[in-house]
Amino acid sequence: MILIATLFFDAFAEPLTCAKIQEINDSNPIHVVQRQIQTHGTEETVSECLNKKGLSNLLPKVDADLISPEHYTARVESTKGDFLIEVHRSWAPFGSDRFYTLTTKGFFTDIPFFRVIKGFMVQFGIHSAPLVNQSWRSKPIQDDPSGQSNQRGTLSFATAGPNTRTTQLFINTANNDNLDAMGFTPIGNIIHRPSSPGMEVVDRLFSGYGEGHPSGRGPSQDLLQNMGTEFLKEHYPYLDYIKNIQICTHSNPITPDQCRS
Repeated sequence: MILIATLFFDAFAEPLTCAKIQEINDSNPIHVVQRQIQTHGTEETVSECLNKKGLSNLLPKVDADLISPEHYTARVESTKGDFLIEVHRSWAPFGSDRFYTLTTKGFFTDIPFFRVIKGFMVQFGIHSAPLVNQSWRSKPIQDDPSGQSNQRGTLSFATAGPNTRTTQLFINTANNDNLDAMGFTPIGNIIHRPSSPGMEVVDRLFSGYGEGHPSGRGPSQDLLQNMGTEFLKEHYPYLDYIKNIQICTHSNPITPDQCRS
């Protein structure tokens, strides 16, 4: 049985007033204030009030990513088995927020592991619907400062250059510290414990196609972005898939009865 924890911040049942937001701001960093606003909403006059007080930066931007908890755990259900990812916002705030937003919105449903290179990494994050991919391509996130290293078992966003990360991520299946200076900043790591085999599942993902077209026998990312996964299932039938990813706990560290796989 999976325990899906309820997202819990401070128990403010009513929309936040200007005074309450200032009170929260006095003792918390800005991302905590913004998360409270996203969670509870605000009274109609709050924006005008905060503008007058020079605190308009506390309001989240329209269509901004959700502000993730400092630590959270996600359960990945795949065609080869389930595994857990522990995400650390302190490692990569923008990356953590984007992964949290995508997961909360149900983006990672029937998502292929489309690029699996044995002894290197496993890549995923292209949606089955081309219009969804098009929408997210126009919403890249800022780079996070390099901190943690791309060691085996870490999760990082793929990037095509500065400030281009959107929805694609990869799991390092080897120690790839050569990626650290290239903008690939880990956001979390695969958890290994008796109830969750972790990298044992990742290592079983089908890797027979290797690198993507045109360098290898694997699928073209451009075709996948623009045609969806139907052609993928026809021409690359052995690929493994993410069935679903769910946020299953916001506590740190996780307890034995949480996020069971």
